[in-house]
Amino acid sequence: MIIPHKENFIIKTRNFLWNYPDKLFSRGGFFYSVYEFYKMVRPFSHIFIFSVIFILLGVFISSTDFQIVQGQTHTLVEGVITGAGGLSRINPLLPTNKQLENDLASLLYLPLMRVNSSGEVKTVLAYSWEQLDEEGLEYKFYLRDDVYWHDGERFTADDVVATFEVLKALGGEDQGVIVSKNAELAQEVELTKIDNYTIVFKLNEILPTFFEDVTFGILPKHVLDEISLSTFSWAKFNLQPNGTGPFIFKSLKDNRITLVANDKYFLKKPKISKIEIIMFEDGDKAVEALKFGNIHILTDPSTAIVSDLNNWSNVNKVQSANLYRRYLGLYFNLKEGGPLVFQDKNIRQAISLAINRETIIEKVANAGVEAMGPISKNSWAYNENATRYLYDVKKAAELLDEAGWEQKEIGGRIVRMKDDEILRFEISYLDKYDRNIVADIIQSDLEKLGIIVNIDPRTSSDLNEALIATRNFEAVLYGVETSIDPDRIRLWHSKAINYPGLNISSYISNKTAAVIGDSGEIERVSLLDASLENGLSSLDRERRNGSGGLSIGYLKFQEILLEDCPVVFLYHPLFTYAAHSRVKGIDLSDMTAPEDRYLSVTEWYIE
Repeated sequence: MIIPHKENFIIKTRNFLWNYPDKLFSRGGFFYSVYEFYKMVRPFSHIFIFSVIFILLGVFISSTDFQIVQGQTHTLVEGVITGAGGLSRINPLLPTNKQLENDLASLLYLPLMRVNSSGEVKTVLAYSWEQLDEEGLEYKFYLRDDVYWHDGERFTADDVVATFEVLKALGGEDQGVIVSKNAELAQEVELTKIDNYTIVFKLNEILPTFFEDVTFGILPKHVLDEISLSTFSWAKFNLQPNGTGPFIFKSLKDNRITLVANDKYFLKKPKISKIEIIMFEDGDKAVEALKFGNIHILTDPSTAIVSDLNNWSNVNKVQSANLYRRYLGLYFNLKEGGPLVFQDKNIRQAISLAINRETIIEKVANAGVEAMGPISKNSWAYNENATRYLYDVKKAAELLDEAGWEQKEIGGRIVRMKDDEILRFEISYLDKYDRNIVADIIQSDLEKLGIIVNIDPRTSSDLNEALIATRNFEAVLYGVETSIDPDRIRLWHSKAINYPGLNISSYISNKTAAVIGDSGEIERVSLLDASLENGLSSLDRERRNGSGGLSIGYLKFQEILLEDCPVVFLYHPLFTYAAHSRVKGIDLSDMTAPEDRYLSVTEWYIE
């Protein structure tokens, strides 16, 4: 039995559900009445609706990562194009091909001192130093007593000693190779702790590069004590860094790194309280993030991105001075069994003469100035009188003619031939936007001369492991980092022709010099090798350079290398930030390498 009033309620509910479309949408229905009312109260109804839309849009934006639109002034968001793969480790003692890992290691872990582009020593964790002998074999460092690790422990001389012992172990015989120049230094130096804030370095021999060689980041002893050397490269602390720098590593989640200001930083406290670094796999997503306000800064954008952003009034391009420690070069493979065509010096010189470096610098946004040789022109050791093979197409053609490579037309194409052989080779390089531009320009310039060039873009791991390490290439377009000091032994000495040496061309000069060997008898040695070795035999710059005649040093080294032309020096790069106009205080003028980009980070702020 159904109660009557309940029966009426059920019937009415059924009828409403059955007929609700008519009540909502028919003439005289709810929405029709609203529509008529909306028209009647215009323009107030327009104002109301658009106000609601903007409020809802504001709520949506505030719930996302639109930091700049939101008016954020305490958190700076930086975008970095890393490609596939994220961070592997942040460790100042271990070499890496990932620039972001170098950047973070430099920001989080501080060295005893830094050396600027002029070679001047700038103290950091050490507040002063003194040379204890005339020869330059003994140095005393006085450490700061107001420095704390990010976990609150006090920094002392024990941390420096522990770091140095790890470096020495990394370069030991059981490791197979010297993993870095710093590890190589550790084998030749004795470090003694005098007290908690004083240490003494004793060198086995004169080392003009000593101050630059000790600019590695110091690690905390209380962390190193918990790690064995066998697990050092992949220990947990590599992604949980504990340094002394102005920012503290907070977290790594997916593609986002969070750093917070170090309240106990012994120098000036940062003006911003947090840095968030977003890692992007490709440039398109990164530039979209900058345009729409997801990030404040885009780090070292490609030429395509810089060109795209030039018309954006709210984005500034901040560039460093020329990074003379780096240069891009086209290396010829001169190893035994390598391409026969490059054994002829005239061919190498002709290729250098045929490449228009000015066009490359014009087309590549991050190209700075033309590289003039293995030692940059701002160095005290630069040899301005050495022969150089700069852009001269007529001279290039003459050299090819002299070498017997005649111009012939095949299928409507001009080529250079000798007997039945066509002059051709392959250039391998890192597959990225700017390197593609450089490779295309070189290919075009050389084909105008009749030289056929195939271009071979590679991934980073493939280029470094399959080609560079094995010296298994014809020619390679490659960027090299040097020291500020003119020492180039690791790059050009004959002992560096095999990996991990960096004599990429496997170049050995055929010029020799007579020297008195260990046995007391006269021996013939490589003049280039002897020049590099003599360049490290004194602290006196004139003696290191040599002055002609029988005296050899860096001037002679440049003369020999540039004449033989094992590499075409192209350009020294610039570093670029694409930064929102509200970001202030960025100063890149003191950079010598990309990892120096955070040197002014304590002065950054957001308006």
